[in-house]
Amino acid sequence: MLVHPENHGLEPASSFISFCIAISAVLHVSGYSSGPPNILLLFPDQWRFDFDGRNSTNGPRGQLPSKENQHLPLKLPNIRKLTREGTHFLHCYTPSPLCAPGRASVASGRDYDTAGVPDNTSNDYNISIPTFYTALRKAGYHVMTVGKDDLTKATQMGTKIHQGDWRGFYHQTELGFDGALRCGGKLDVVSTPEAPHERYGHWLQAQPPITLDDGNNISAWDAHVRCVRRGNCSKESFPDRLYEDDWVARDAIRMLRYKPSNRPWFLQVNFPGPHPPFLVTPSQHRLVDGQVFPPPVDNTEYYSPQECKSIRKPELSTIDRCSYAAECEHLDKLFGLILDELSRLGERDQTIVCFSSDHGEMLGDHGFVGKLLPWQGSASVPLICTGPGIRSNQVIHRAVSTKDLAATFLDFAIRSSDSNDFTEMSFLPPPSTSKSLRKLLENGSDDFYHEFVHSGLLEWRMVVESMSGLKLVCCRGRCKRKNGSVVLSRQTHELLIFNTTNDPFDLHPLHEELPSDVIERLQRALPKGFCNDAATINSL
Repeated sequence: MLVHPENHGLEPASSFISFCIAISAVLHVSGYSSGPPNILLLFPDQWRFDFDGRNSTNGPRGQLPSKENQHLPLKLPNIRKLTREGTHFLHCYTPSPLCAPGRASVASGRDYDTAGVPDNTSNDYNISIPTFYTALRKAGYHVMTVGKDDLTKATQMGTKIHQGDWRGFYHQTELGFDGALRCGGKLDVVSTPEAPHERYGHWLQAQPPITLDDGNNISAWDAHVRCVRRGNCSKESFPDRLYEDDWVARDAIRMLRYKPSNRPWFLQVNFPGPHPPFLVTPSQHRLVDGQVFPPPVDNTEYYSPQECKSIRKPELSTIDRCSYAAECEHLDKLFGLILDELSRLGERDQTIVCFSSDHGEMLGDHGFVGKLLPWQGSASVPLICTGPGIRSNQVIHRAVSTKDLAATFLDFAIRSSDSNDFTEMSFLPPPSTSKSLRKLLENGSDDFYHEFVHSGLLEWRMVVESMSGLKLVCCRGRCKRKNGSVVLSRQTHELLIFNTTNDPFDLHPLHEELPSDVIERLQRALPKGFCNDAATINSL
């Protein structure tokens, strides 16, 4: 029986959700309290590295940030608590800064070139490639996901090829999930404006009609389409109670309440935000009212700090740092609701909690918005983990990758604390290159890890030397850029090098400062065909 909304602030669940939870938790046996840890992965979409609470400040509202002080006036109490209680990786990279490829790499533990998903539209995740979700199931875990996992993004959970329906069951079992409450992302939800094709849209369609200011009634679905696709929004047509991130958080809490209690569990919560459009409600925008955010770096059009002002109605934006920050702060509140539920269930102390993202967001840096690019705003993401055995208040400076979450979770799930028999290849066979972060999390040990971290998309590849922080980018043709601070020409390739430790926004190319043997070392770590042929190396 589902909890009544008056008791816990949840809306009544549909019969479909009841069915999903029922088949996900056939047995509900009390008493599980020891053994392998539970694992909760909070995985929002498009959260850039520096909006992680580390650079936030609690200074007076309206205080202008200086060019030398890029602190952000963010209120992220739950993320900051995770940082205090756990380990914070300052230099984490996505294997690919695009939704479907980046998430495919996390699921498989593979780099972009071997994960099998080149972009968002060519194909779904190849179910013949093992996932760490399946490996966790084999290890006895109850594996769950909610929200937009994007593993079947190309076919929209099978609906485009008439092999799935709006409930999201398509390839659920093959991907490794025991229970799933899946949905589309912000723009995918409204990609069929004539009628919904996935769970969130159908849920909106089932809600009571909305009465607009002019007295006319409109369905919640039609109001959402008008708002997201056309920017025709109002407080009535886009209320907080219908917000997709809140809806995903409620699904996560339901999953936690009705999972089997006699098995360890894994839950990945895939929030649609803060992916653009940065569409927030007036109450969410009030979270940042009066705050001042620094301007984008290396941007000749937007060069003044941005002061956040209250809005009377939701507004569409793709560059507004105030709206992006409001989404992040609202998501932090939703993280808190889920973590509070863990505590209420008495499982917080036996659960590993990690917060990360599939890729970042440029927010105007170097003249760009969105992702797709090798620059830090796009390719670097937060990574914070806390839980049993993980050192508190620890900061790791060496570069890591989100693909390493796969081996890390399997390590904690399978290897006992006094055993050293875990090997990644036992559960994620080559060409998986995922490496467990467990030693780093537990004691800061770095005697096991990658020499290089890789990222790429379509016509560019990037490597970051894990210990030094040196980043080499190779583009076939020329790297995309609008401003001139990140340019180094090559005849058939463009090659750029930065020190991410001292230069976190790719402002100072190092091609004239580094010895040729260092550059060659970085080049040889790139995939074949990217700036590592003999002619390119000899041209240095």
